[in-house]
Amino acid sequence: TDLTQCIKTIHTDMLSLQDPAAWGVSDPTVIAHIYEKSGKIVRDICSFQYYDSQEKFPYPAVNQIDYWDYWTGPSSPREKCSIAGRDFDSPYRKPNLSTAKRGTLQKIIYPTGGWTEFEYELHQGYRHYPTTEPSEIKGGLRIKSITQRESPTSAPITTQYAYNDPNSSRNGGEILSDYKPFPRIREDNG
Repeated sequence: TDLTQCIKTIHTDMLSLQDPAAWGVSDPTVIAHIYEKSGKIVRDICSFQYYDSQEKFPYPAVNQIDYWDYWTGPSSPREKCSIAGRDFDSPYRKPNLSTAKRGTLQKIIYPTGGWTEFEYELHQGYRHYPTTEPSEIKGGLRIKSITQRESPTSAPITTQYAYNDPNSSRNGGEILSDYKPFPRIREDNG
């Protein structure tokens, strides 16, 4: 037996979720399919589906993302803000669930016909002061549930995820609690 011979190799097929005209040669891709080869035998391992994978993403623009860099949509309006008495146009950063989950993993499909599916929700949280403030929708995604089915005829099993503060009835956690700016330290050497 020649131990230098490759017994099997693992391969991936990739899927581009971006518009190549906008992104050029470095457009981001995701894995669409994983399979193994052993001689002439090819065996599927799994394939992946992504939310809205048929829609191509535009090149990321700062006025189309929330504060966590999730997409808010192609026609996101601009907001007016004021800093030190001067008015500015500011990117619209309000989170949008349908566009934020675009391109995220939706389903893993197995050769048995079984699958695992992921459902997401927007992050929620609250600020430390005032303590009675309700939870707010925040940017980014978190898993809401994972549903699994071993085969096409098996019953689905769903696991729900809750992100509740154990010390209150609010959803999500405390945001920027006890925030303190970094102190400026000065060292004099002589």
